Amino acid sequence: MTNPELDWGKYSIKFDGIKKDLAARDLDLESEAETRFHIIDRLIRELLAWEPGQIGVEKRTEVGIIDYLLRSGDTALVIEAKRIGSKLASPTRRKTFKLKGSFLGRSEMKVAIEQAAKYAESKKIPIVIATNGLCWCIFTLDAFRQGNGDAVVLFPFEYSEDAERLFNLLSSTGVSVLALEGFIEKQNPPPERRLLAIVQDSESRVDRNNVADHIAPALDNALYSEVFSSNPDYLRKCYVTTAARTKYDTTLEMHLVGMKPISIQPARKIRTHKGKEGLTELIEGAEPSAAPPVTLIIGQVGVGKSTYLKHFEFVSGRESLERKKAHWIYIDFEAMGSGGNVRSFIYEKLKSYLLDPSRKLDFDTTIRPAYKEQIEGLRRGPYALTAKDPVKFDETITSIISQDFEKTEPYVDKVLGYISQSNLCVIVLDNVDLYPQGELERSALSEGLGLSKRLRCHIVVSIRDTTFINYKDDPMFNAFEFRKFWLDPPPFKEVLSRRLSLSEVILRNHPADLTFSNGMHLRVPNLGVFFEITQRSLLSGHSGEFIDAFANRNIRRGLTLVKNFLTSGHVRADEALKAFVTHDDRGWKFPFQEVFKGAVLGQWKYFKENRLGECINIYDSRLNFRTLRLLRLYLINFLYERAKNERTAIVQIQDCIELFSRLGVSSQQILDVLDGLMSAGLIGDKTGKIQNSPASEVFLSKLGGYYTRRLAHRMPYIESCLYDTAIEDDDAWAGLAELTRQIEDEGRIVKRMEMRGERLLLFLNYLVKLEEENLAPSPELSEFAVMKRIRAMAMEEASEALAGAKRNYGQQ
Repeated sequence: MTNPELDWGKYSIKFDGIKKDLAARDLDLESEAETRFHIIDRLIRELLAWEPGQIGVEKRTEVGIIDYLLRSGDTALVIEAKRIGSKLASPTRRKTFKLKGSFLGRSEMKVAIEQAAKYAESKKIPIVIATNGLCWCIFTLDAFRQGNGDAVVLFPFEYSEDAERLFNLLSSTGVSVLALEGFIEKQNPPPERRLLAIVQDSESRVDRNNVADHIAPALDNALYSEVFSSNPDYLRKCYVTTAARTKYDTTLEMHLVGMKPISIQPARKIRTHKGKEGLTELIEGAEPSAAPPVTLIIGQVGVGKSTYLKHFEFVSGRESLERKKAHWIYIDFEAMGSGGNVRSFIYEKLKSYLLDPSRKLDFDTTIRPAYKEQIEGLRRGPYALTAKDPVKFDETITSIISQDFEKTEPYVDKVLGYISQSNLCVIVLDNVDLYPQGELERSALSEGLGLSKRLRCHIVVSIRDTTFINYKDDPMFNAFEFRKFWLDPPPFKEVLSRRLSLSEVILRNHPADLTFSNGMHLRVPNLGVFFEITQRSLLSGHSGEFIDAFANRNIRRGLTLVKNFLTSGHVRADEALKAFVTHDDRGWKFPFQEVFKGAVLGQWKYFKENRLGECINIYDSRLNFRTLRLLRLYLINFLYERAKNERTAIVQIQDCIELFSRLGVSSQQILDVLDGLMSAGLIGDKTGKIQNSPASEVFLSKLGGYYTRRLAHRMPYIESCLYDTAIEDDDAWAGLAELTRQIEDEGRIVKRMEMRGERLLLFLNYLVKLEEENLAPSPELSEFAVMKRIRAMAMEEASEALAGAKRNYGQQ
């Protein structure tokens, strides 16, 4: 979601309403309070779209009381309000005037300008406004200090172009993107300084570890879904039938909201651990030659919809399919690619099924009967004379069938239509929404509906929850009935345990010769032990908690993280095997920093958020404003506090807006940040996606809880983030840049660790100072201050890391 362009067309309607109400009032009788309430307040909130939290009213200073103090991002402005009867200036089409010229430098306008500037000076506010609601005089504190700078004067109720310009200049969004050109010099924000810009090669990669190639057979067969899901034996051993439905996480101490969106109701949950439920119930109750509702298997991305369908085909549903003598035709749209023709692809797959020798669909038992009516019609009609010669007639029939076969569709329709009259035919359309192009899945669903009616087949379509939500109000959906099933993901740790156990079996007694960087050679007689070490490292402790949380109920994502870890050069895989083989160290575990960096960074040397889909930097909101830099952190902490109570775990976005607008953040900016957090999986929305509306409801996911309660203070995570966090403070930047250069050049391990600790402290001190500055104007938000706690915990870990380095390496 991105900030929309300033849409005057939309807001002009609101302005017209204010103008109409204003016309009905006796303006000469308006007091200052009434002017503010009926005109200025409404213009600020309704037309200029400032959130209540961004608006400070009657802020006391040592030189008086500021009528309005508005904050948007790093920008603030002062408004001095006068009663509507004040004679500030007469309407004019000219817009720019000297502050001390004859037009502005006299009578009540001069007093208002000087008073507003005095208040702005006391707070060092750069933008100053004096207004009686009808006349708006806008200038900068610098222009006033110059003695005779310029101001812009607008009369929005007199001239429509003035109303539009007032909106473009002073709307919350307009101010936040520095759209005040025209009367002040546009101040582009300084370029953001990130440490990625000074490292020797921010795009550099690390090599694969030297065990990666040796364990490839296990990765290919146990972790990559393509091979795994086509092997009935693997499916039988590794498929997990229980669902992950934990409602309260005792480790994170938060309530978990179910991931099933409200709009998917009343889809039935598939309980895979029960015998005759879901597809089993459907198959056993189905009859041939029927056109039942299309069956939708709905679930989040990566929950294992394809694995569920394959497991049903080869394992759990095998007996039912054989007893019904059913034809199960599985069509995977991943094989089509993003640019194929849906109808052609489906028919080619159906044709291939009919030609498969294992189906035993021969000419005499299937094809000739399928063409029986057409053959008899030809025999009685146009080919009656030819029919007297059986050889010629067979040649004619062969030619007709051949033509249909070449065209594909007529052949498939006749043959499959004939089969479905006496045998149950189930056509499964999987991965129809794998590619991000809306028409593909719509076309696949449409073709599925057509096949159901035309061939009297049962159609099963697996789709993501977001796809269903996008199309649930589509006329195509409304015109047909669907049978809907919801698939919950299995517990990731149980899935991973079985996959790693299978990997160990695959590599059991497979030897390997490893060569270390120092030239040492090691003979490993049994590579299977590598996966014993991996299980011990990833299924318990901090690393197990990390992998489970980052999987975030997405089995595919979790397995990808594990594959990244197993092959990454950040992981000392050879050292693990050396410890196991040479010292019989059965307790060896990969340290957390290697698990984190291997899983998240993979082959990249440095963290860079926009190229990594597995991790997000909660210390930089990417809004390009110093005062809003930590907004991600504050939002997930707020949602975490709400998740402590089951009744408050689901939060209206409007609550977030009302609370954090006090930092000077607009509603659109909050929506943007929430959208980014949702894309990264830290929050969810009960509708399935944020609807760009304050009325939407969100909740913190388990992953979001893990970020705020565990990952935020871990040294490997903070060190990764500091490379890609904007640093505004000059002193902090100079120190961080110099330490980073020294660390890159330092070869001694202990000294390097000492400097890493210094750099970590400097970075965290910067964030503590930034937080104090951000929250200072809003003491009521002090409860969200977390950086001091994070600093204390992170530095404790850094001290432990330094002590460990000294134990292991002495003074190296």
